[in-house]
Amino acid sequence: MEPLLLSEDCVFFFKFWLDGQIQEGMRWGYKLFRHCRTFDKDHRQQVYTLAWALMEHEVPVVITASQFNYRVWISLNEQLTSWIEATDSATIEFNRSNTMPPSEVLPQSISF
Repeated sequence: MEPLLLSEDCVFFFKFWLDGQIQEGMRWGYKLFRHCRTFDKDHRQQVYTLAWALMEHEVPVVITASQFNYRVWISLNEQLTSWIEATDSATIEFNRSNTMPPSEVLPQSISF
């Protein structure tokens, strides 16, 4: 299964509070997502590399595209007790016993 790619014109953006800070969210239909990372339009390969890495660990992902960038989103519909960590070796571990990290954790740990 491939990551879903949506135009940002087709989704609704919102803000929410999690882990002591304001997070960026996105709704598509009845599904809710949390912002993971933004890429410039010319970094499409990196967008899909991250999306595939997350999907390999059963993390539901959506990619949105605008005129200038791509954004990767992680499902909030899967319990908010899911915790995603990026390791130094660019592998992603899935630990269901914690909560999701701040969105800035993933981009700093994954190298392309």
